Amino acid sequence: MTTADVNALAALIFQATSQGRLERNLHTASWIRTIHRLPDGAEALRLIVRDDIMGAGSAVADALWVNL
Repeated sequence: MTTADVNALAALIFQATSQGRLERNLHTASWIRTIHRLPDGAEALRLIVRDDIMGAGSAVADALWVNL
């Protein structure tokens, strides 16, 4: 994944979670967990959390934390 790809993914995650509706956030969390299982997905999500790209870091961490 390129930097542009990671930034675009972060923007989509931020936009999806900023809506505030619980069912939308649950769907987004499921989507994040699916991305985490992809070959480049885990690294992309790690970068989003580490750098809090587009403010999406907490949404990613929250989505993955519940599975631990």
